[in-house]
Amino acid sequence: AGDYANAVVVYSASDGIVLWQKTTWLGKGAPFTWAVDFSADGSTLAMGHWDGYAYLASVAPKRRAQRHDEDDSIEEGVDNFEEEEASEYDFEETAAVQRPDRVYAIAVSSDGSKLAVGGRDRHAVVYDVDGGAVREALDTEHEAFVYAVALSHDDEILAVGRVDCVVAIHDLTKNGVEVAVIAMEGLINGLAFAPRARSLAVAADQNTVDVWDLTDPTEPVETLVETRHAPTADVAFSRRGVAFCSGSLFSTLGADDLEPAWHEATTFEAAQAALDDPRALAAALRRHPTVVNARNPVSHESLLQFAVRKKTYHCVDVLLRAACSVGLLTDTNGTDAIAAALEHGRKDLLPPLLDLATSALER
Repeated sequence: AGDYANAVVVYSASDGIVLWQKTTWLGKGAPFTWAVDFSADGSTLAMGHWDGYAYLASVAPKRRAQRHDEDDSIEEGVDNFEEEEASEYDFEETAAVQRPDRVYAIAVSSDGSKLAVGGRDRHAVVYDVDGGAVREALDTEHEAFVYAVALSHDDEILAVGRVDCVVAIHDLTKNGVEVAVIAMEGLINGLAFAPRARSLAVAADQNTVDVWDLTDPTEPVETLVETRHAPTADVAFSRRGVAFCSGSLFSTLGADDLEPAWHEATTFEAAQAALDDPRALAAALRRHPTVVNARNPVSHESLLQFAVRKKTYHCVDVLLRAACSVGLLTDTNGTDAIAAALEHGRKDLLPPLLDLATSALER
């Protein structure tokens, strides 16, 4: 955890015991630490501070020798020892990289061999790391402050999040050339790549959590738009899904070991929420077209019927264009979408709904 009081503290995740802390810094400036990141193998900790430096520390578990007497006897002159991993760790600061201005963002590759740094100088830089030796490998210049950086699990893609609401995608196999741009609705607060896939999660000043597929980095494909009650402050991936925080709430999405849960059927509640955001609705229909036929588990009202009652003409039109057969399903009261349109005075929706009914009869 980095704070606003010149401290980075590492805790034990099991009991909260403080394992290590850093309170001394090389540069001057506000006492803010905006970025901390562990390598996936846990061997490297990176810290970005407003003093204009990025810091690296090595992490190694302490091991203690435990005497092991087999059958309560020890061969004379021979000591039998068994190594046992303790719950303590050795932290050693190994390097400090000076930048021209405040460091806002930091990311470490899975094995700690690469370090990405972004900040107020409007640059995102990738360094090669070999123990305490750090060498600049790539420098990318941007049009706005860099608030977030992320490296893909294969170290081939650098994602750069900026305050001008843009995520720039750079191909590290092609000298870091910018190959795509993802435009968001708010400034970018956080980025995270999945540990085993080219899925990029984006946290921004907008009421959604977004995941993009960068299998082809030149053509990002939006695969998840989860609507939220507030702008998203940060986001992280685990092997089981994605976690994100909005305001004071922390949420997780995804439960399966290999495939995150949004690859499964969207719940009716999630589908309802998607109706309020055009991008969320488009992503849901792209992944699961049949969500248009999702039903309230209590009232059996279909998503289409709910949209007819509550949402705009455009929203209903998008649902009717889903790439699947759209049904005029009835709820527990025997009401379908056409009856709901008549009951609520939605005469503008009658023509497309009647066309749907006619086409269904023709089939």
